[in-house]
Amino acid sequence: MRLVLHNPQKVNFVGKTVQDWLTRGKAPAKYEYLQKYIREKKAIVYCDEFGSSLGFGFLRRARLTIAVRIAEILEIYLWLCINNINPFKVKIIFDSSRIKRDDIFLSFTHFYLDNEGEVSKKLIALSCIKVFMLSHYMFHPSTISKNIERGGAHFLVAENNLSKNSLFFKKYFPGYLKDIYTLPFCYKNRFKKNSTFASRKNKCLATGSVQNLNIQEEAFREMCEFYKVDTFHPMRQAIYFNKHKITDYIDSFISNINEDTGPALEKVKKPSGNKLNRI
Repeated sequence: MRLVLHNPQKVNFVGKTVQDWLTRGKAPAKYEYLQKYIREKKAIVYCDEFGSSLGFGFLRRARLTIAVRIAEILEIYLWLCINNINPFKVKIIFDSSRIKRDDIFLSFTHFYLDNEGEVSKKLIALSCIKVFMLSHYMFHPSTISKNIERGGAHFLVAENNLSKNSLFFKKYFPGYLKDIYTLPFCYKNRFKKNSTFASRKNKCLATGSVQNLNIQEEAFREMCEFYKVDTFHPMRQAIYFNKHKITDYIDSFISNINEDTGPALEKVKKPSGNKLNRI
């Protein structure tokens, strides 16, 4: 029995992606402690053709299938180096036939079971013990639920036992009757206890971002209809819009993600400088 981590390089859940490294992104890895299992050879990595953080869209459009696969293979090794993991001490497999029936296959529903395309069909066809983490499961919940019932996952993991505590989960996942294993997010090293609780100021700190959603967009339409909201974080949104009224109780550093990313995206769409800068 082996622990098989599926495409840890694709999104920044496990570590800094190559895309974040290139663009200087700073999104924290919520499950960074999974790197420990790779370093200590307690887990192997499975890298398939759906695991790139970069996408390589221009190569795919040119139908350079072999070039895409080579780029994806190089990316997983670069990901290991970026996250200070010795690539020569990690076992990586690229062929699904090398996954054994008693392997514990750990992946995410996001990007993998939230669609009805080739990626979900290949994972459903795997013969092993499949464990899927539910982060971002508000995207296409009905589709994820159907794929789980088709054999996409045997067990589910989240930062909360959603089977007991979420009415949203109970509505869209009626066929999943087991408890969900609770796996908390990790905190970064910058969070340190520098003073005793009793000596601290009696005040809250709010961080993060808010985002306005198009409630008609298919990806999160079900979530918006269920909760009657147009944001992923209604509590953050309430603090954001009322931050001047609650300064006695909460120091708010919440920002609007649309305002934050707008200028940056504009630079990407209309790059300036010499040819290398524009690339």
